[in-house]
Amino acid sequence: MKMLTNVGSVLIALTVVCMAMGQDKDEAKKDLDNLQGSWRVVSSQMAEVKATEDEVKKMKVTVKGDTLIYETGIARKKGEGEGTIKVDPKTKAFDWTLTDLGSNMLAIYELKDDDLKIGFGNDGLIRPKRFEMGKENVVWLLVLKREKP
Repeated sequence: MKMLTNVGSVLIALTVVCMAMGQDKDEAKKDLDNLQGSWRVVSSQMAEVKATEDEVKKMKVTVKGDTLIYETGIARKKGEGEGTIKVDPKTKAFDWTLTDLGSNMLAIYELKDDDLKIGFGNDGLIRPKRFEMGKENVVWLLVLKREKP
């Protein structure tokens, strides 16, 4: 009888874990759905260098499915600045795997209605903990506004 009780407890625990994992996936899908569309770059800052108003006007971010395309307005090779994204609403983790480089850029994000901030870590290898510029935190900050269709 005690063995059945232990097995029952394990099954309940597994069910709870599976339900939580399903909720996490649902939340990630919801945030990914909310990222869909075209985004105008409001500001871009790498380390202490802020993009000029003219540079910012040429920049654009588009999210289609799990693909993020970052356009700078500078002629580039096809596929450059493009890659897949994965988000985790619980930790606010944002991963962008660049297709042309095969590298993963670790970031954090904040999505509020039509406003989006993405803060990439040092060399894309360190995930920032907060939206604060610095070597151990954000080294590239993108501030975006959703474009209305």
